[in-house]
Amino acid sequence: MLPAPDYHQQSGSFADFQQQLLSRWQPLQSLIAQGPIILIAEGNTAGLLQGLLSERAIANISALVSIGAYWPEPAYNNLIQQQLINHNLPVLDIVSPSFHPATQATALQRQVQARMTNPLYRQYPLLGVDQHPALLTTQVKTLLGWLQTSGF
Repeated sequence: MLPAPDYHQQSGSFADFQQQLLSRWQPLQSLIAQGPIILIAEGNTAGLLQGLLSERAIANISALVSIGAYWPEPAYNNLIQQQLINHNLPVLDIVSPSFHPATQATALQRQVQARMTNPLYRQYPLLGVDQHPALLTTQVKTLLGWLQTSGF
């Protein structure tokens, strides 16, 4: 597991946090075995990774599971949302009403745009797990099904 940048202990720009995340990722590149690499990221970290993947600073990723990707600054958040649907790899975009409002605000737009531009993009709503724990099994089966249909 790659530790996320420390958003609370320091002030910095989007680019500063991206660089911090990239510096943590690069040493892992040599440790990663051959085979598919499925990157799973959540929240701010998922937002930072969108840019790094788009800039090809992180390479050799086979699939991306993005859980509520966002950045608090609107300009960067809009850029992240656009990058999320434009990756040339399978993307599972997990959304939920309980996620950050910046993620929720762009979820429908991502889904509509991705239908027209990216056949590898899927959006999946994470609903009811906090009220009905039995739904977690269904959610896990959905994730496994997406991985299988994506060729993993």
